[in-house]
Amino acid sequence: MATSGDDGLEREAREVPRRWYWLASFYAVFALACAAIIPHAYTLEHSGARVARGTVIAIAPLRGGDERIVTQFVDAAGRTRTTDDGIYMAPGARVGDELPVVFSPDSDWARVVNSGERAMRWMFIGFAVAIGTAALVCAALGRRRAARNHWLLRHGTRLAGSGVAVQWRSFGRLPASWRLRASWRDERAFAWREVVGDWQSSAAWQPALSEGGVLVLVDPGRPHRAWLPATGFRQRSDAQREERTTR
Repeated sequence: MATSGDDGLEREAREVPRRWYWLASFYAVFALACAAIIPHAYTLEHSGARVARGTVIAIAPLRGGDERIVTQFVDAAGRTRTTDDGIYMAPGARVGDELPVVFSPDSDWARVVNSGERAMRWMFIGFAVAIGTAALVCAALGRRRAARNHWLLRHGTRLAGSGVAVQWRSFGRLPASWRLRASWRDERAFAWREVVGDWQSSAAWQPALSEGGVLVLVDPGRPHRAWLPATGFRQRSDAQREERTTR
């Protein structure tokens, strides 16, 4: 059961999942930005341009060995129009194939969308799907972590962990992060089990190993489901640092 002295644990139980939500929000914004580019990918070069589906009706040879591709499409006003471009715009196209066509509704300007633009469009679609999926995964992990932390805080068995160590991680020039690693004794299985904490930012303070054990919250029914909060470790390390400073 939670006690009145669990304010720090309650705060950490909220803070850790919140980082996952921030990461999910970042990915979601990135995915929406990629998705917002997709409708305009073909129309940036001409104001008010629109996209239609055209059908290849002819491929005719030109002087010098090149070929031109003639595409027929129906514009927004219902008029049947054609494009006349080099086959390099759609290499390998054949009569009867359907291709995207970008056109101006207010003038005779029209052209086939080239293969590079089509590839770029699919690339942005892939980015939007992949990053959107990452956003959903981060949100799901944050929700799961929050449920686990709060359940263990209220119903978990409180045990003492030993063999405390600090594990560091860094990416390039970003601030390093760390997490606690400890072991606790499972008396029912007569074995030692390892538990790791959540990754913490080192920007606010630097951790220092302290003597003694740390608090481990364990699910009585599933011993592998455990939480190693850093709150008590942080308070003890800060107190030791202040003690060393006053000496």
